[in-house]
Amino acid sequence: MRITRRARRGLAAAAVAGAAASLLVASPALATSDYCSVSGLSTGCKTYYIPSNYVSHFIDYRVCGGTIGASFRVRDYQNQVIVKSGNIGPANCTSGRVPGLYSSYRLELHATALGSDGSIDNE
Repeated sequence: MRITRRARRGLAAAAVAGAAASLLVASPALATSDYCSVSGLSTGCKTYYIPSNYVSHFIDYRVCGGTIGASFRVRDYQNQVIVKSGNIGPANCTSGRVPGLYSSYRLELHATALGSDGSIDNE
């Protein structure tokens, strides 16, 4: 079977497009973070969902308890499973890393008051 010049050019273009797409997926530009804080009469806040670290498969979190402390959760986007939860006392902070993750996740603060905040990142 002979491959024409036109077919060769099409195959070459497809190979270049495939290579470019794989670079896009594995780009460090996927490193991201988000932050939320409790304000007004609210009793909680939520970050946006962010993907886990694409190389080491983790999410880092940091939570500060504000005036009355806070409860927090790290939630999986796809199946809504809580992969980490905890409580923090008034005017205290905690942070940590949740390993072995392959989806997108968000941080949720609840049962709290003004002054509590938290962040999540994959860096």
